[in-house]
Amino acid sequence: VKQRWDWKTNKVNEGLHFPKENRYIPDDLSLSTDLPEEARKGPRIEKEREPPVLVVDDKKFGRLWHRLDDRYCLPKASLRLLIRNAAVQHKLDPSSGSWDFDATSDLYSGLIFDTFADALAQKTYDAELAGLHWSLTKTSCGILLSCSGYSQYLTKFAMDVLEQFYCDQSPDTSILNEKHVRTSKDKMTRHFESYLKSKRADTYASYYTSLLMSSRSLGVEHSLSLSENISAESLREHHRRLISLPSAKVECLVSGNVSQGAAE
Repeated sequence: VKQRWDWKTNKVNEGLHFPKENRYIPDDLSLSTDLPEEARKGPRIEKEREPPVLVVDDKKFGRLWHRLDDRYCLPKASLRLLIRNAAVQHKLDPSSGSWDFDATSDLYSGLIFDTFADALAQKTYDAELAGLHWSLTKTSCGILLSCSGYSQYLTKFAMDVLEQFYCDQSPDTSILNEKHVRTSKDKMTRHFESYLKSKRADTYASYYTSLLMSSRSLGVEHSLSLSENISAESLREHHRRLISLPSAKVECLVSGNVSQGAAE
């Protein structure tokens, strides 16, 4: 403050200012109207936890599960959204019409989500300060978005993240630009190169057991060779395949301080 204040003219330097408004800071910490009166009096830790309830079952679009938090009764909630997408780890075989596991698609998808998380760190900084947390990862079934925090702006924040991922990634405005891709690719390459340099026997045992018994990948060496051909344009092309798949269905679980009507 002493450095930024002009003591001679008694005026504030333009470099000293309040932070911009944080649109994710909650101003309503009220509890859901669906909560029974006894639940509003305080936490009921001894109450048995009930399973989520299926509230929407649409064969075309997917399913929605809901569970109201009537044990801890806090103004917080969590959302887990699974977008079923075969293109994340598979490639369509035109001759048979089936989706077969593809190591290249798996590797590219992983790098896209890592790059997306790094690129969005600054844009979601306000949300983190406001107590909202998120992750967007790949699974064997598709794309998984997880969000948690104060319930008032949780769904809005989740939609903001999804809109960023599903927007058109043109070279000029894309988060999958050369800078972000180069950084994520370098981290991934260094991880692969150092993976088998460990001298611990249990590291080798765990790696080869997983490779032989459960993993569908062809190993670290194969992944390392595939990473050499990765470019920002090839990632954008794979990203376009991910967001343009027409048959994707959604599995969503909303739990916490959210009424069933709000969840729907």
